[in-house]
Amino acid sequence: MADQDRIKKAYIRLYGLKEGLTPPKGGYIDKAQALDLNRAIDELVAEGFDVDDLRIQDDEIEAMAFSGPAVRWDTFISRLNAVLAYFIFAYAKIGFEAPRKGP
Repeated sequence: MADQDRIKKAYIRLYGLKEGLTPPKGGYIDKAQALDLNRAIDELVAEGFDVDDLRIQDDEIEAMAFSGPAVRWDTFISRLNAVLAYFIFAYAKIGFEAPRKGP
């Protein structure tokens, strides 16, 4: 059985990332936020969620000339949004039903 507290904490971490960040002027976000996203994904994968393919890959972390390693903002935010959207579809009923056969 899934550890609901662990799942909630992972979701809260993801939500906190989304709410606490703004698009950077340079178009890149520090590697630390990417690692935080990946840690939350690790927790979800451990609980059986199929989101491993949404993690930030090592080759997506770039060396920057005047700062530390960073990830493109558009890559980061699209992955973060995708993981959060996964919860919408995993826990919500879709608003339609298939036609039923019979009288």
